[in-house]
Amino acid sequence: PIGGALWFLVVLFFVTILFFIISYIIKKFAKNENFEKYRFIIIILLFFIGNLLSKFGYTIPRFNNTLVMLFIYYLGVITRKYGQKISFENAIIFIVSIIGLIVNNFYGTVSVNNNIYLSPDFVIVNALIGVYIVFFISKQIEKNNILSKILINIGDVSLHIMSLHFLAFKLISFIRIQVQGLPIDNLAYFPVIKPVSYWIILYLIAGVILPIIVGKIIKIVKVKSKELFMKINYIKQ
Repeated sequence: PIGGALWFLVVLFFVTILFFIISYIIKKFAKNENFEKYRFIIIILLFFIGNLLSKFGYTIPRFNNTLVMLFIYYLGVITRKYGQKISFENAIIFIVSIIGLIVNNFYGTVSVNNNIYLSPDFVIVNALIGVYIVFFISKQIEKNNILSKILINIGDVSLHIMSLHFLAFKLISFIRIQVQGLPIDNLAYFPVIKPVSYWIILYLIAGVILPIIVGKIIKIVKVKSKELFMKINYIKQ
């Protein structure tokens, strides 16, 4: 469970491989002008198959969500290809997207890890408005040099955050046990001891800051190790 968040990397790995295989086969047998059309048809079919399998309880670990997320990955490819033609700074669309997510939250949920999807259109709509919200906020952050630099540095160690944030939560849980006089076996509660209340602030800080520190230490060790290795080789020569 401590490394539970890493399910994302497994799915991303399978999605990337599957996307490459589909693209390779179509490129080999289809004409260039039909390439994107056939790729879209195959990916959207797999998307619906993944949804249907989950809906009727035929869940294969990392298979259903790979088929569903393949389409979301494809949307990312298309956005990267034609994204410069889309304006991601329309405040009205942003507000409508926020309202849309809030309203949709009352109708259902999307849990990729657990293969829970209300319906195919529900997944697509929420993915699209979610992407717009992220792009809009990113564009605003980009205008602030200090904030953007901070987030760039955090992004550099995002894998460490994904890998270690559950473990970092344990430190705050241990502090809570000492402060609140709780039994030590509360440390086993996952991901945090509930109720969380104002402790959520410390969990958030620890979940980001501690993995960043570890990431920076690893980076320094790598650089120093490389320098040492080069010196050793130089001495040998």
